[in-house]
Amino acid sequence: MSIDLGEKEYKMLKMLKINARTPITEMVSTLGVSRITAKRMLASLIKRGIIKSFTIETGQENDPLLVVELESIEGIDQDIIIDDFRLLDGTHIITVPFSDSFKLEGIKVKRIHISTGRKRNTGSLNIEGIKCDFCGRKINSDPLKIRDGNSLYYVCCTSCETNLKKRLEAMK
Repeated sequence: MSIDLGEKEYKMLKMLKINARTPITEMVSTLGVSRITAKRMLASLIKRGIIKSFTIETGQENDPLLVVELESIEGIDQDIIIDDFRLLDGTHIITVPFSDSFKLEGIKVKRIHISTGRKRNTGSLNIEGIKCDFCGRKINSDPLKIRDGNSLYYVCCTSCETNLKKRLEAMK
């Protein structure tokens, strides 16, 4: 699925992917728009379904998880399931907190693994109309990413990547 966004909407989305708790005042100064415009942009991203949720992290992301492969999730308390991946063959791979393992008693399980933690990746965005943060050209493929502190930049090629890194170093 590709999403058509304006340049400022895309930058707002990048900021929120890095930190969903970014204050509107910070967005206003970074984007160079008024507070009302920033609020309208955010409301538009939510209304259009581009932003589906703001993920809450509770500090339990590094708690052990059970990764369980099973034929069916019937009989399992749905409140303990963190992730449910339904595979092509109809089986499920679910993740549940290790502390809730006793709730799986009596469930027919194919395989169980214990995970020592989970990391959420911001992933790549498949967005039409984004521009290189160095040269300004439209990026037609997966962009290269450069992280500088809390900022995330997208560039179209290795040449722009090298030049943007030099520019960022010179600004420090």
